[in-house]
Amino acid sequence: MVQIIIYEVIRLKKGFALLLAITLIMGVFTVSASAATQARGAEFYDHSLIELVAGNTQIGAVRVSNDDSNLIIRTYLWSNLTKMVEYHLAVGNDVSRFPIHPGDTPQNGQLAVSKYFTSNTLETTDQLSYENLDPNLTVLTVHAVIQNANGELVNAWGRGVPLTGSNWEGYFEYVKRFPTADTTPPQAVISVDQPVLTTPNHRMVPIHVTINASDDSGKEVAVQLKSINSNEPDRGLGFFDQPNDIQEAQFGTNDTAFNLRAESSIKGQGRVYTITYSLTDAAGNTSDVSTTVKVPAIDLVQLRERLRDEAVRICELLRKYGFFGKVNVELKIEQYINNYIQNKIYATYGE
Repeated sequence: MVQIIIYEVIRLKKGFALLLAITLIMGVFTVSASAATQARGAEFYDHSLIELVAGNTQIGAVRVSNDDSNLIIRTYLWSNLTKMVEYHLAVGNDVSRFPIHPGDTPQNGQLAVSKYFTSNTLETTDQLSYENLDPNLTVLTVHAVIQNANGELVNAWGRGVPLTGSNWEGYFEYVKRFPTADTTPPQAVISVDQPVLTTPNHRMVPIHVTINASDDSGKEVAVQLKSINSNEPDRGLGFFDQPNDIQEAQFGTNDTAFNLRAESSIKGQGRVYTITYSLTDAAGNTSDVSTTVKVPAIDLVQLRERLRDEAVRICELLRKYGFFGKVNVELKIEQYINNYIQNKIYATYGE
C-alpha cells in the first residue's frame, strides 16, 4: 500500500503535492488491514486508490473519483515498458449481478466496459453516469491483460475482496465524494475592437467587445453587460455637445455590440468609457471584468496652429481682392484670423 501511495504522490502536479505527500506517508500507517480496507483500498478526500496487481506484483493502480454526476475510473500502469492489451471493468450496486466473465454483457442496471488496444497504452479512463448507481456504495471490479517487459501476456486485477463463482478475481467499493464548495470566482480575458476613438467629432461609433470567460470547474460561465460609464457628463460640455453618448447597449444580457459617441470636453483630459461585465459560474461565484474605450483630449495648441494656417491662406486670397481695404490692413487680417479660429472651435466643440 505504501508503494501505491508513493507512486500517486510522484504523479501529482499541483502545488499541494508536498503537503499531501507528508500527510499520506504519515497517515498510511493508520490505515487498517481490515476487510473494509481490502474492499476500498487507500481512501483520500476526493478519490480512492486500488492496487493493480499481476500475481502478487503491483504494476499500477486504479484511481476512482467522481464529479457531481459521474463516476470516474482511471487505470494506469507504472512502467512504460509494459502496455495494456485488454481492459475490462464492471460497475454496479450488487456484486452478485456482475457478468460471470470479463467482457460479458452486463445485467440490467449494471455497467460494464471492455477495451482492446493495439497501440502502446499505459492508462485508460472511463466516466460512468451515476443515474443508475448508488452513490452511497458502488462496487467495481477491474481486469486487464498486460504485456510485460519480456513481451509476455499476464492477467492483472484490481486488488479487493475475492469473488467466488465468477471469473473476476475480486471487487472493491467506492463511496461518492461530495466535492468541496467551489469558492473560486470565474475569470475572463476581455478586449475591444476600437480602444481609441481618435477623432472627437460627436459621431456615434459601433463598438464590439470580445470576452472569453472561464472557470476552474470547467463549466459554463454566465456573462452579462453590467455597466458602461464615462468620466465626463453626458451633456453640458458646450453648445454643440450631444447627449445620449451610450446607445443600443442591452444591460443585463451578454450584449457585446453597442455604440459610443466620439466626444470629449475641450477643457478636459480626454474621455474614458469603462465597460464592465459581470461573470457568474455554476456555483454562484461572481466577479467583474472591465475594458476601456478612450477619446483623446483635444490639443488646443495644435488645433489653433492648424486653424491659423487655414485662416492665413484665406486672408491671402481675400487681400488679393481688396477685402481688407487699404487702411489698417494688418490689424484687420489679425482680427479676421482670431475670429476664424474662435468661430471654428465654437462650431466644432461649442467652446
